[in-house]
Amino acid sequence: MVRIRPRPSAGIAAGLLLAAGLGIAAPAQALQYMLTDLGIASGFGTSLGLGVNDLGQVTGVNLPGSGTSASRGFVWSAGTGQQLLNPMPGGNDSYGAAINNNGIAVGSSNWYQAALWNPGNPSPIILPGLGGNNSYAFDINNGNAVAGFAHAPDNAYRAALWSPTGSGYAVTDLGRLPGLNNAYGLGINASRAVVGYGFTNAATDARAFVWTEASGMQALPLLSGGSVNEAASINDAGQAVGFSDSQNGQRAALWTTAPNAMQVFDLGLLPGDTRSRAWAVNNAGAVVGRSTGSGDRGFVWTDATTGMVDLNTVLVNAAGWVVNTAFDINNQGWITGWGTINGEIRAVLLTPVPAPGGGLLFAAGLLLLGAARRRRV
Repeated sequence: MVRIRPRPSAGIAAGLLLAAGLGIAAPAQALQYMLTDLGIASGFGTSLGLGVNDLGQVTGVNLPGSGTSASRGFVWSAGTGQQLLNPMPGGNDSYGAAINNNGIAVGSSNWYQAALWNPGNPSPIILPGLGGNNSYAFDINNGNAVAGFAHAPDNAYRAALWSPTGSGYAVTDLGRLPGLNNAYGLGINASRAVVGYGFTNAATDARAFVWTEASGMQALPLLSGGSVNEAASINDAGQAVGFSDSQNGQRAALWTTAPNAMQVFDLGLLPGDTRSRAWAVNNAGAVVGRSTGSGDRGFVWTDATTGMVDLNTVLVNAAGWVVNTAFDINNQGWITGWGTINGEIRAVLLTPVPAPGGGLLFAAGLLLLGAARRRRV
């Protein structure tokens, strides 16, 4: 939960924008955000934003309320609002976990079947399993490869990679770490590297991993004094984020590639809090997640100098809101997650406000990205 990688032509534009400082690095420059309420579908009680692509489309889920006992995924855009994702025939529930720049959303139908929804089509395509009963899709890259996990015939979970074949999808069992019974795949990048965690008892022995086609599955290092960690997202530079416990408690963690191994860094927590975890990292290295003490607060971490910032302190139009969790961030720095207002938990989208003097550069970046999209059509 972010996780969105540019397709080839958009990726060239994104790379130019990053190199020129035009818009993609906006979170580090702006540190002010506009909040958009993504709403709750009629009859439901709660909504969560879980994935955002570089076009500003958001996917997530509406959870049960007084009008329904079911959950229903959605894709939101500024032009259409929430469009609900149907479950498979005969089912009641759906769940949108991630969306790529092609507008393809992935998640699950009826909470136990990995599913994919093509743009404009609310009916799901059910992805093949690994021979067991259940499967779940959690991320998708712009080559339409999907990461998640599925039951194997022994009823244990294995990390899974679904690859498009032209006529459907083929599933690959990514295995599990030695000595651990289960593995969850949660994030994928443009190179099809997958991160997640393996466990026998997740509360006591969860271990973060990265899987690549060249090296297979490898455990990621713990923070000093830690014994449990999980990875949730990986960007195209191979930076991964999640959390690790440590001698100082649970901390949001960032893994970066070193010459011979992955290094892990403690991203800290917000003042007064006791634990934190990161959920997503974009290609500029901006990280989002949640810091927790007496309550939950969404954060953005941009670099070692700026560090971790409470999103609630940098909102320009959100009186009465508390942003509880930042769950995904796209390559323009737009953040989705959820917040609380008037006692309701609602999906939100946060868009950066350019820093003074940066407006022309930001506008130029958007024009360049728009031109690249027009050439693609």
